[in-house]
Amino acid sequence: MTDLNRRHLLVGAAAAGTTAALTPFATSTAQAAAPPSGAQAPGFYRYKVGSFECTSINDGARTFPLTDAFVRNVPKAEALAAAAAAYMPEGMVTVPYNPQLINTAASWC
Repeated sequence: MTDLNRRHLLVGAAAAGTTAALTPFATSTAQAAAPPSGAQAPGFYRYKVGSFECTSINDGARTFPLTDAFVRNVPKAEALAAAAAAYMPEGMVTVPYNPQLINTAASWC
């Protein structure tokens, strides 16, 4: 006869729960295809290139002092003048970070 105690029941219940929770992940496939949404919202900009939907995501910017080696083949004074013409703080340069997301509406699974 099997000796069944509370510890065996708890371990069995935990194993059954884990198996049930992880089963959908083991059998599902990725659904990469998404229809183009075309909607705009603050923080990103969507546009079309042919049949592809491109999304530019605004992920912030970094402002730092302009060093001599930051812009090559241009004197520092000319680079500072261009930064001032772009309304950047004096002696500083701001570099935005805008990753691109391309929706081809095709599944790669």
